[in-house]
Amino acid sequence: MAWRVPTLAELQSIVEKRCQDPSIRSTFFPNIPGGLFWSASPYVGGPDYAWFVDFGNGGGNADSKSSALFVRLARGGQLDQSCRSLR
Repeated sequence: MAWRVPTLAELQSIVEKRCQDPSIRSTFFPNIPGGLFWSASPYVGGPDYAWFVDFGNGGGNADSKSSALFVRLARGGQLDQSCRSLR
């Protein structure tokens, strides 16, 4: 499986609003800074913009693709067949 930049929805799914700076569960994601992380989701308002998630407060917005933000990667491709029994 290849690595890829996650979509906005995928990043928002790991936000934990009860936590602050970082707004993510450190048990599952240790040593993550509270900062702005790019998503792979383009911003409809302009081709030079994309969505990001702020793991400092759990919010999100769009910014110019030329901005220097963090990147969190996700695994791409199909799930390993051995994981299907865990549903």
